[in-house]
Amino acid sequence: MGFDIYELLANRFFAALGIPLIFVLLGARARHLIRGATSRRDWYLGIQLTLGTLLAELVFVSDLARQLSGGPEFVENPNRRLLGAVTWIVITLAALIEVLIRHREWDERDDDVSRRGQIVALGVEANLIGLLVQVGFILLIKAPR
Repeated sequence: MGFDIYELLANRFFAALGIPLIFVLLGARARHLIRGATSRRDWYLGIQLTLGTLLAELVFVSDLARQLSGGPEFVENPNRRLLGAVTWIVITLAALIEVLIRHREWDERDDDVSRRGQIVALGVEANLIGLLVQVGFILLIKAPR
């Protein structure tokens, strides 16, 4: 009864949170590969996390619309879930704007004082915004049955 990789991969929370996060991290490593060196900017993932969440939301709305149009799967409270998904899309777009503002303000600064502010604004705040909209979407909109 040890670790079962198949059970992990079939877990809906891993599929919804883990797999997209793995791809975002792979994107950071790809930037490192293209540049040939690691940079702290590789780990400013707020934009990727937010856009990834937006993509997941649009796929979810598309799936709901297909189910509402006579698909084989039953959806409990479809109108409420669709309204929640559309509302979360608006929240995600607002979050994306906040992340882009932080990048606009901090991306090009490179002195020592600004470096600390850049790490906080882009490495902590922007990443946290992206992660919160992704986790919020999964836990509040997509996962409830």
